Amino acid sequence: VLVDTLNLPNYWLEPYTSVLNEGNRVCISGREGLWILELDDSNDIADSVFVENIDQRRLSMAIKDNILMGTRGRGIELTDISDLDQIEYLGLIYDDLDISTLEIRDELLYTFDYNDFMIVDINNPEDPRIVSINDQHTVGAMYFAFSGDTGYFINTDRSCRIVDLTNPESVEEISNCFLGNHPQSITTFDHGFITSVDYAEEPFGFEIFEPNENNEYELS
Repeated sequence: VLVDTLNLPNYWLEPYTSVLNEGNRVCISGREGLWILELDDSNDIADSVFVENIDQRRLSMAIKDNILMGTRGRGIELTDISDLDQIEYLGLIYDDLDISTLEIRDELLYTFDYNDFMIVDINNPEDPRIVSINDQHTVGAMYFAFSGDTGYFINTDRSCRIVDLTNPESVEEISNCFLGNHPQSITTFDHGFITSVDYAEEPFGFEIFEPNENNEYELS
């Protein structure tokens, strides 16, 4: 059901690169800057603000306590969005790391520095603390998804690593499988995962993987 629409500037120039919904706010990163929409109880747009030259072209975004975290592939930039009338850029952390994806779960930030999967304590986003760095599960990880305490990582070698995140300080691999085609994204369901793929001879498709009796994931 279409609830509401808002015409955003310069869409015809370049698609918006990242959209994040958190609570009653929607953050949209585009070519020229950052849109923040506030929704009312009926999910209608109650207020909106555009901040030029802040958080442009983010590949991924996450929010913790009204601190917007975003990456363009290098480091994590922090922006205070608690007051829409006074959006404040706070600075850059981990500026020496190639960051690709951001995800927050249970007060922890999950992210990748190319080959390393990092779990970061962000109770104080301006002074983060690395909980663990895991390099044995990823090979240039591109996408990941969660299902409970299980993480699914798609790597540049077209493999998917399935890991147990019960103990963030010691991540253990449960299983892995080779995907074969070129995955473009991943999502999970009750007992498996789905990837969107770009076939060599077909325009687009989806592949569903489920575990067998040996907990090895197979294309179903």
